[in-house]
Amino acid sequence: AGAAAPEYQIYLMIAGGLIAIIGHSCSLFLQFKGGKGVATGLGVILFLAPVETAIVFLVWCVIVAVTRIVSLGSIVAAALVPVAMYFFDEPLPVTGFGLLAAVLVIVRHKDNIIRLLHGNELKVERIKTK
Repeated sequence: AGAAAPEYQIYLMIAGGLIAIIGHSCSLFLQFKGGKGVATGLGVILFLAPVETAIVFLVWCVIVAVTRIVSLGSIVAAALVPVAMYFFDEPLPVTGFGLLAAVLVIVRHKDNIIRLLHGNELKVERIKTK
């Protein structure tokens, strides 16, 4: 027995990434509740596609800086991941992972999307010092 053949390693990395995102979003220990998968997804795509990660993170920063709405930045950034992966000609399994991860993150933001559409999503407030 040994390490997986090189041609299969990308699939194992992608499976590990998906399991991490799902585990953080639907934790068995939290009655299948959890986060939205954004930070975990960011960590996974940083490993699989660092250039695309930098672009997507920059877009997220700009959206949050302009609107002060973190969920909007997260949703847009998630949707941009597979698009950036496609344009940077990532291997199909990586781009497919990007698409699946984006769908998972966006679905987890369902309540935020409803609040955004109704105009009452929470904004990040600046910390005021005395």
